[in-house]
Amino acid sequence: MLLETLILTELEDLCDGRVYPVISEEKVPLPLILITVSASRPEITLQGACGITNSTVDIDIWALTYQEVLPLIDEVKTRLHLLVTENIKGSFLTNRSTNIEEFGYHAVLSFNVWHKD
Repeated sequence: MLLETLILTELEDLCDGRVYPVISEEKVPLPLILITVSASRPEITLQGACGITNSTVDIDIWALTYQEVLPLIDEVKTRLHLLVTENIKGSFLTNRSTNIEEFGYHAVLSFNVWHKD
């Protein structure tokens, strides 16, 4: 199963279901969440490949107000830190930014996620 799908399943109840891989539908009301895998690297040991991939996953959160985006940031961070399954072996937050845009607030959370190939 694709990593985006595994993470989407974990977050799909947020924002009234407005959680999408890579791009949202047109004219979707805020808040919404976008999930993008921006890089993937196989983990390699001295014995060779170990069947685990380290991927960088960016979670974009869009909301109308700062007060609306903050709890979503905390919830996404908590869920991904706790997400350990048969396919996902762990993750941690590597970067966070929040900016004001024309129509609201945009937060980007970047995670390293270790998962089965």
